[in-house]
Amino acid sequence: MKNTMKCPVCRTELIVPCSRVYQDLCEHVCDPNGRPSSKPSHECPNKYCTANGAVFWDDMGDLYVMDTDAFKKIKFIDGNDAPFGSFSRQNKIEICKSDENYDFLTFKKFKIKRVFSYKADLDGNILKRKGHFEIWRKSSQGYVHHVGNLRMIRHMIGSIHSDFKLRGVKYTIEHLKSPRWNDKSIPFFFRDWFRPIAYYYAVCLSKVYREKIKS
Repeated sequence: MKNTMKCPVCRTELIVPCSRVYQDLCEHVCDPNGRPSSKPSHECPNKYCTANGAVFWDDMGDLYVMDTDAFKKIKFIDGNDAPFGSFSRQNKIEICKSDENYDFLTFKKFKIKRVFSYKADLDGNILKRKGHFEIWRKSSQGYVHHVGNLRMIRHMIGSIHSDFKLRGVKYTIEHLKSPRWNDKSIPFFFRDWFRPIAYYYAVCLSKVYREKIKS
């Protein structure tokens, strides 16, 4: 299979000269203390490139360092160390990019931040950029992102919808009727507001589902 990933330093197409034993993200999460397996090592063949012999990448485009001193001298294109044509390069834009975010207004107990989200391709090119405002409240540990009630309702309703699709009506409704929701340690918003709304939503979903089956 031809390698479509390109070096993030010189844009030379990466090659797989050998396999190496290293722990990738999947192994680190599933079995962190297990013995790493042998996997493909994607490397830059350009002998004039500073990445040559200093680093390699896995199939997803995650970086692994072989020479720490040489790695410190590498200058990656756009500051992104993932190869062009990799999922990792796309993720570093969609998930990690934050250099355009800024504090819009700052008050004594909270601040309003202007935050941007992105949609990118495998080469790290930004296809879509969208900005929104977030409220960050001041606490003893610094600033903490405040999630509004309406946004929380939307998020939790989405979770209920996913539960309904994956596990069915019975599980969803029984879950919402569970006595654990009466626990006083649960914030009143979830106990008194969200559960009735979610329960009603689940019942409506079940009615729609039954109508589809009949038709």
